[in-house]
Amino acid sequence: MEMVPLSDVQIVFLDRDWSGSDYPEGIETKFPPADEFVSWHAFEAREELSPELLTLAVRGLLAHHDGTRTRLAKAYGRWTQHIAPLGDDTPLVWLDAELDAVIAEQLTSLNLARGPILRCVYFRRQRLVVLFYNHIALDRVSAQILAEDFGALLAGRGLAAKTTSLKAWGERLEESIRSGKWEPHLRRLTDHKLSWPPTGTALPIDHNPSEEPGDEVTSRMGAAETTALLRRGGKDARPIDLLQTALARTIAPWAGVEAVAMCVVVHGRDPIFDDIDLSRTAGSFAMGLLEVIDPARPPSRSPYADPRLRFAQVLLNFSRALEMTYESDGGDRYVNIYDRHNPRVTLNYVGRVESPGQDDLLRPVELPDWGDTRIRGISTTLDCVVTIEHGRLHATFKFSPRYFRRSTVEGLATTYIRELTTLIG
Repeated sequence: MEMVPLSDVQIVFLDRDWSGSDYPEGIETKFPPADEFVSWHAFEAREELSPELLTLAVRGLLAHHDGTRTRLAKAYGRWTQHIAPLGDDTPLVWLDAELDAVIAEQLTSLNLARGPILRCVYFRRQRLVVLFYNHIALDRVSAQILAEDFGALLAGRGLAAKTTSLKAWGERLEESIRSGKWEPHLRRLTDHKLSWPPTGTALPIDHNPSEEPGDEVTSRMGAAETTALLRRGGKDARPIDLLQTALARTIAPWAGVEAVAMCVVVHGRDPIFDDIDLSRTAGSFAMGLLEVIDPARPPSRSPYADPRLRFAQVLLNFSRALEMTYESDGGDRYVNIYDRHNPRVTLNYVGRVESPGQDDLLRPVELPDWGDTRIRGISTTLDCVVTIEHGRLHATFKFSPRYFRRSTVEGLATTYIRELTTLIG
């Protein structure tokens, strides 16, 4: 049995226990139970698909990506994760029903302990293909990789060579923790966090009496401005640094604070080791980096631009699963993400979302937001997801109408694009 360590973030979501840190109000209602933490990719088929072709494509995904066969279970008070062998059953459902009639059933059809954690559902009448996946086991980048490979398999194209397995990655994490060679970077990471100024925690609440669980607002940047942003580089600032500064300049005047603490979600697949390649490995690698941004200062290159510092945070994220406690010479624990600040703002820079090739049988489509609505819940946080689609930047602000009026968030989204455009110059 191939055992794989879990990150602290995965363990928190599995246990649904946020009592150990000062998480935002309503965090317990923001996320569904672990087995129902489901999202998806949806496609419209350009032509009728046969059961045989879909079966080959789904089994091809399961064989190529061991992360699609992970199983998570708790025994004797400890969570474990392992890779199940490729079995005879194919998680493929062929339906003549309309999507609305069966969506609730499909959103609860995955099982982290017994499997599957990925299921393909084909709605024959609409020629609609939906890949459902559990978000605790597979992050958003993984879902994009799986969607691309699924389209390639349906089109009869071969897949790229396998990248590093989850098992090999877990072994390298354990080796890195036990070697002690990363201690200087862990100390540097803590020093960086201890240097942050104090920040306010709460965002202004509109007290809208709505009980709706979630909503979102999207603003878009022009193609020329998006190109200018992506070309921005060098030693002064990276595109992500501009995204962070613009968000801080959007939030600070509204919240009445001098500095903005935000959780910046990154893909966690940095090429730290020459023999480790996670660029197309499916699993849960995404993690949050806490940044405290002073909007009065020009955008600058974050210390997190150093991949060694980001890997130090990776080690902290897996320290509980690997039963390691980091202590400095003075006995102080290294600072983790929520120890000193309680960010109510999240920035998730997904990057480019690829379009299908000319020979692909699938075309991505948008579906009603059932899953994201359940995931967003009624938390007092504000989440900004940035993607690059068809050459334009899309900034989507996800929020709870119970706390924030839509008109307020629309104003923030508009201001964010304006601040970004100003920074690009």
